[in-house]
Amino acid sequence: WECAEQLASRAAAAGVAGIENEVALESRNLNKRMTSLKSLIESAGAAQLIHPAFQWAQSGDTLFLNVKFSHKIDAPATLNVVIDDVVLTGTSLKLSATKDAKAFELYLDLHAEIEPDESSWREAAVGRVIFTISKKGEKAAWPRLLAEGAKKPQNMHMWFDKQEEFADEIEELEEAAEAKSSKAKKEEKGEKGGKSEKGKKKKKKKEK
Repeated sequence: WECAEQLASRAAAAGVAGIENEVALESRNLNKRMTSLKSLIESAGAAQLIHPAFQWAQSGDTLFLNVKFSHKIDAPATLNVVIDDVVLTGTSLKLSATKDAKAFELYLDLHAEIEPDESSWREAAVGRVIFTISKKGEKAAWPRLLAEGAKKPQNMHMWFDKQEEFADEIEELEEAAEAKSSKAKKEEKGEKGGKSEKGKKKKKKKEK
């Protein structure tokens, strides 16, 4: 390094042309080698497990997930991630991916059944994966994404822009479900009331 400094100093004093270009070229090569060395050191260490941030939305028959390879939805994503495994079952989703010393894992235990064979996923720009998941059965507005009792991840968010596309449909489905539930409760109450009246009549007959 001292030799290089002396050579550069004498070349500059002698007015040798093009020395700046040579230094700039070597500087770029050195930076590339340092970056490569850093990656090798990081890959040799223990993998950093990250649960990726994601957003979700729904229509009556479909779930939409926007997964970002980052620990926060508003933080920069890790680029050039390799998708190692995607598994969709009747009630769950699992995603595994890696990049150097980073290991990304997402597991969701879903609120209701889905159709794995009719669902799909694709890699999107800027370190993201988009899932389009088909719900099983009749159209319905899910009250939540995850199963009853499942712990909500801190980095789970509503995908508001996407949800806005289906706002009217979801509102109609929610109102229909509420009306159906209310009707069922009234009918159940009526049946209980009818049984109670019959019991009272039988009791009166016995007393007579």
